[in-house]
Amino acid sequence: MVTSLARAAAAAHPLPCACALGLALAIVLLLTASVAPRPSCADEGPRAKPPVRVSASSVEFVTLVSLDLTPEGWMLVTDVSARAVHLLDEDGNLLLSFRAPQYADFLPADAAQGPDGFFYVTYEAGARLLAFGLDGKLAKEVPLRWADGSDVHPTAVASGPDGMLYVSDAPAMRIGLFDVTGKEARRLDLGSRVTRGMARAAVAADGRVCVLTTCRDVDFFDAKGKLEATRPVSGELSDMTFASGIAFDAQGTLYLVHHEVKEGGWLQTRDAAGARKSLVRLSAPVHTPTDVVVTSDGWVLVACQTGRILRLDREGHVVQVIGSPAGK
Repeated sequence: MVTSLARAAAAAHPLPCACALGLALAIVLLLTASVAPRPSCADEGPRAKPPVRVSASSVEFVTLVSLDLTPEGWMLVTDVSARAVHLLDEDGNLLLSFRAPQYADFLPADAAQGPDGFFYVTYEAGARLLAFGLDGKLAKEVPLRWADGSDVHPTAVASGPDGMLYVSDAPAMRIGLFDVTGKEARRLDLGSRVTRGMARAAVAADGRVCVLTTCRDVDFFDAKGKLEATRPVSGELSDMTFASGIAFDAQGTLYLVHHEVKEGGWLQTRDAAGARKSLVRLSAPVHTPTDVVVTSDGWVLVACQTGRILRLDREGHVVQVIGSPAGK
């Protein structure tokens, strides 16, 4: 088509050979530029690590409510009181902070990196996800609706191996699988009552999904989205102990972190069938753990509501404290 237009232009305006060739090339370049797709974050090749803004020992947090990892091993930590999501490198140094000051009701609850490279942050009141780029700027907004046309109010988000965003809507008691344009592919209807702020999903590499629906129960789904079981996960712990974070490691072991009122916390692991493998008390200083992730090299990272991220070994011993409560 482009070649035909160039030839037509040359025929309509008889010019010397060199001029006709130049005109044809100009038309080709113009049309090619007009139809070339804009590259996404993921199309730009290897992603350069942003420069460190604040070291791990000096970064300050207020109220940490969720934690996630990117494929590079960087941390995405949500600070709801600061109304920000922070991007940290693998050592805990602060690289970027994502904020949306234009929205007075923006209170982020969770964040995950999508398959297109953008960082998706929940905006429950706005019934959408906000997508940020590596420049720290808001790149796009993704409104979310269920198939029946009702709004999705995202309370948590996770990225799956199938390229889908697993968006939790705790009030609706379901999780939707959405692409990065906001189109719903399918949903998981949760089998148990959902506690406010829960419905956090962990997605394994093989497609299995475990959802922390209450502070004491987990829904187990197979890779096709079928609910297999709802299992209690706090049976041996006191009534003042509450599960708050959930994650898979690379081998498919399920990790849960529990907050025990006035006593610190617990770290628990379970196999694919939900059977407990280990249960260890976390060593001090652990105050109100809220989420957990496991790095590719086996470190356990726990976010604490009080403004710290703890790096633990598999026995629950603290080997690094990242950050400090703001103002202290």
